[in-house]
Amino acid sequence: MATPDDGTVVGRALAIADAVAVARVATLAQLARRTGLPKATVHRVAHDLVARGVLTRDDAGFALGPRLSRLGASATGERWPAAEVMPAVQELHERSRTMAFLMAVDDQRLVTVGIAVGRAQAPELRRRGGWPAQMRLSPADLFTASGRVVLARSPELVEGYLRTGLRVRTPHSSRSIAALIRELARAHDDGVAVERDEHSEGWTCVAAVVPGPDGRIAGVVGMCGRTGEVPTDRARWVTAAAAELAPAVRRPPDAAGQAGRGRRRVGPADHAP
Repeated sequence: MATPDDGTVVGRALAIADAVAVARVATLAQLARRTGLPKATVHRVAHDLVARGVLTRDDAGFALGPRLSRLGASATGERWPAAEVMPAVQELHERSRTMAFLMAVDDQRLVTVGIAVGRAQAPELRRRGGWPAQMRLSPADLFTASGRVVLARSPELVEGYLRTGLRVRTPHSSRSIAALIRELARAHDDGVAVERDEHSEGWTCVAAVVPGPDGRIAGVVGMCGRTGEVPTDRARWVTAAAAELAPAVRRPPDAAGQAGRGRRRVGPADHAP
């Protein structure tokens, strides 16, 4: 759904940046459709954002740029001191021999705090354009492990995503809303989720909640890689990393409006048939 155009330069720039964050990579035509702005306006504003490092552009389209990455790192750095949190991420990588990641939950975004990869994973990560600096939660995250552990505590978001039906990603994606709700309920109760080939065919991920000192979800830690290479039977490694990380999380100055803020689990009552 397009964001209403408020007619301001700042509003249009934010609308374009938000649309890129949701899509992760988007063409000019896709941005015009998603923002509802004229293509000429999108062209002008998007290229201004590229010039300022807010976006990047290549043959695939526009993506979030290094300036947002730096701003995100600055905003999360105080809450996630690297010297205290990255050893746990690195240990998870070494145990699992997969890509390990830590992402902060900020409103309805997941902001990368850090990743750990080895030589075996680096070429594939480069081929996929690198690890995203941040991702805005979207219906596609119903099919990711990270998205599920966050959305399991955000029934209002889930209800909104499912209102227009379930849009599957791959032949392995759940096609049953009831089954998906059960997966979310399990993620809520266990604090961990496993996803195999549901978001991106050939990829598997395990993610767990990192609680903050206020009881809300502060972040998500996990391991991911090619299907068959991720030790999904070792989900306890991910929950152990989450437990190690929790004491290092600093209290946020204002957690109002954060996704995953509630303790209520997603269940069948959250989606009427």
